[in-house]
Amino acid sequence: MNLTNDNRPKLKLFFAVFLLVNIFLSCYFIDIWVTPGSTSRALPVLSMYNDHSLVIDKYEKYSGDKSKVGEHFYSDKAPLPSFIVYPFFVAFKAMGIQGVSETTVQKRQIYIWETLSGQWKDGRIWTLPESTLVFILGSILCASIPFALVLMMCLYMVRKSSINISPVLLVMFSFYASFIFVFTGVFSGHLLAGLFLFCAYIFIKEDKYFLLAGMLMGFAFAAEYTVAFILPLWAIQMYFNKVSIKKILLFTAGSLPGVGLIMLYNQHITGSPLTLLYTFVPMANETYKDVEGLGFSYPKSEALWGLLFSQYRGLLFYAPVLALMIWYYIKSKRNDISSFFQSDKARYLRAWGSNYLLFVCIGYIAIIASHNLWWGGWAYGPRHFIPIAFLLIYEGIVLLSKQKFSVPAFFTLAGFGLLCAWLAKATKLYMLPDQYKKPLTEVLLKDFGRNKFNANNIFTWAFDMEPKTAIYLWLFLFIGACFGLSAWYKKIVPPVVQAVKVKAAAQPIKRKK
Repeated sequence: MNLTNDNRPKLKLFFAVFLLVNIFLSCYFIDIWVTPGSTSRALPVLSMYNDHSLVIDKYEKYSGDKSKVGEHFYSDKAPLPSFIVYPFFVAFKAMGIQGVSETTVQKRQIYIWETLSGQWKDGRIWTLPESTLVFILGSILCASIPFALVLMMCLYMVRKSSINISPVLLVMFSFYASFIFVFTGVFSGHLLAGLFLFCAYIFIKEDKYFLLAGMLMGFAFAAEYTVAFILPLWAIQMYFNKVSIKKILLFTAGSLPGVGLIMLYNQHITGSPLTLLYTFVPMANETYKDVEGLGFSYPKSEALWGLLFSQYRGLLFYAPVLALMIWYYIKSKRNDISSFFQSDKARYLRAWGSNYLLFVCIGYIAIIASHNLWWGGWAYGPRHFIPIAFLLIYEGIVLLSKQKFSVPAFFTLAGFGLLCAWLAKATKLYMLPDQYKKPLTEVLLKDFGRNKFNANNIFTWAFDMEPKTAIYLWLFLFIGACFGLSAWYKKIVPPVVQAVKVKAAAQPIKRKK
């Protein structure tokens, strides 16, 4: 991409606007529902502010995701998201900002608990007004901003590539048409860990900034415990990839702040730096009373099918563009695959073993498929896969950006994924009951047809807009943003320049005699 000096400031402005637009689109539906996971992260913020303590005894009834150590209750989640939100919460409270008013929360019915019986029909009876500011801050800081940053970095990575559709459309449709988007605007640790993991992966793959990469991996662990195995895995792979010992030590040293934070947190609460609070979950929650050894055993065939292919929690169902990306990856590697059976197998095995993404994906899938509750409770898609989904979609975007691919197939799969994610945002959000094996047809479509819409959105709160109108407005804004940003990008990087690059890339390289 040959940019003039006059175009570079325009491109910087474009990326800034691209980031802001995606922050807005991703926190348009912003979650303040009192649900187990989000509330478990919000309660320590309230207890630190009100009681200067991590003990959540006053609020423990609001969340089932908790641990009981001795006579006290604590959040069972990795603590970094709560620690990030806390100073912002203190600052906003000092400015007199309180979040969403009780009147606004109570105005429209909350449908997420209606599948249960009795008093749980309407979620408005189970609210915690003082937590709404925590939810809003956590949703933006730990979900929407990380999501938008990853999109911006992905676009930056493919800005010079020769592709047959706008890189803006490729990036935005790939991510929004996935289960990752459903968890934006939600106070969780998945997307924050995904951002840290994504940045660390880029640095390691490009063989630079190993100290920073290690620091980011440590913070990813402090945001979500599952990523812990990646630290030693990548260190081992670096060794076999002949990365210098100095760089490996820098990577290891960089992880110490995040790992140290978890160890101090464990020591403070459990009395042992190596004892996670998950160990004490069965003491506080009847659902986990039969879970032993943190719930892990061995990968089960039912879990593998359910996590990869099924409508229940399947990765390829809830991020369908990955199917297209995998297809083109196989096509691009077909010569390697065929030659594998005809030549030096050891050479290919070494190459695959050195792949930093391949073993992370295998490890992640094996770990989640080994857990007694592999489906992740009430969730939309395989929520525990969000960190690796960032990496997979990124690599898929890079792959497609370097070759011609079927644009109709891309938009068909992306359109289906976007429709599913939009239906979830419009109704139950991420709270799909785990007893339904076909959530799309058994929950989302039925709720949508019955006008049971999610009132958790900016325009309903600010302008009292009907949820149904606000839901369609988001779709209009998203499509307008995609094609508006794409048109703007083409003005900065004219299509004729891209066309020349595609043509040049197609020409055979002439070697000097």
